[in-house]
Amino acid sequence: MKDVLAFGEALIDFLTIDDDGYPLLKANPGGAPCNFLTTLAHFNKDVSFCGKVGDDGFGHLLYKTLKDQGIDVSHMLIDDRYFTTLAFVLLDQNGDRSFSFARKPGADMMYEKGDIDYRFIDDHKIIYFGGVSLTKSPIRDTLFDVLEYAKEKLIAFDFNLRLNLWDDEDDIKKLSRRSIEYADIVKLSDEEVTFMYGDLDKAKKALKDKKIVFITLGDKGAMTLYKGELYRYEGQKVDVVDTTGAGDIFFGTAISKLLDKDIDNLTKADIDDIAITAIKASAISCKYEGGISSISKIPNDLLFDL
Repeated sequence: MKDVLAFGEALIDFLTIDDDGYPLLKANPGGAPCNFLTTLAHFNKDVSFCGKVGDDGFGHLLYKTLKDQGIDVSHMLIDDRYFTTLAFVLLDQNGDRSFSFARKPGADMMYEKGDIDYRFIDDHKIIYFGGVSLTKSPIRDTLFDVLEYAKEKLIAFDFNLRLNLWDDEDDIKKLSRRSIEYADIVKLSDEEVTFMYGDLDKAKKALKDKKIVFITLGDKGAMTLYKGELYRYEGQKVDVVDTTGAGDIFFGTAISKLLDKDIDNLTKADIDDIAITAIKASAISCKYEGGISSISKIPNDLLFDL
């Protein structure tokens, strides 16, 4: 049995490396599911990706990159009808990001029901999906089919809000609530908590039946919600170069720890270990450029040094 299967977007992040009024951009492999899976693979977990890229230079580069990271890409599709999705990441003076997308359509959103091998889903312990896949169909419809099929498995959901990919704010909340109903493990940022629920108390009530919830707070750390108890953890200060992928790396590290524990019977020491390790990993990644490219800088023994 393999560890984690992720559905969603593989794309190219064009990252600002210089700016004299018109930014100079560097292409980096990305997409939240890919950053997440690369983190798990870095910690020697057995992981797979299901998604679609274009039959173009960037699509083939992404396929090779994920394969080289140790991710099973046997069910990653290359489709000559669509172009690989591109994201343009502009950074402010603090290293924080804003995103623009070339995705009308991008290959990732054209992942269809007929593209799925359901037997492959059966071979995994945890199924992961993220909010970007909810923004458009056919991948949105495909994903809900997958979730219905896999609902007896552990399901992990990363909200990953990108407002400029949505046509209607009401759809965000409606479809995200529907998605969270399927999820056992949920990750949100503090901004996403405010957007979805208004405040933390309302979020706690709405998410009380989840097995575990992670709320990231940027450089201020993170919180976990487990069996009705909320725990707060301080951030780790680093000289930030780029925050791209930090939330994905946090989540991938947390899932790496959870895979080795009984999620229904975590101790306070377990929860502390998971959260503090995930904060460490994401902070280290922020010292370097890119998402996937920064993961190799995280010590492989980080899972075991607390």
